[in-house]
Amino acid sequence: DGELMNGMSTQMFFHVASAEDVPVIPAAALGRRLPAQDSDRGEAYEVMRQIDDRLERTVVHIGLMTRTQAEVRDGLTPGDSVALTAQVTPGVAGGTRGMAAGAVH
Repeated sequence: DGELMNGMSTQMFFHVASAEDVPVIPAAALGRRLPAQDSDRGEAYEVMRQIDDRLERTVVHIGLMTRTQAEVRDGLTPGDSVALTAQVTPGVAGGTRGMAAGAVH
């Protein structure tokens, strides 16, 4: 009847900030967190930026972030392509890793 029962759970989300017309990348493109490089521009992360046919490690500064997108404040420009890291696949000997393309929008 819509009541929360013993053993059940709920999930809530609070809107605490917003940004409009800012460059974003998929949150899945964020690699290693680099707290020593944080600045007033945001929190530092490593991403793999695609340049022609190769990938290059790039430090970006991230502002607002959701579970799916991250605001890029520094390190990339609109039109840059970034690699998305794939999850390890269970059940496959050694697992698998892969990359897919994403772009700064």
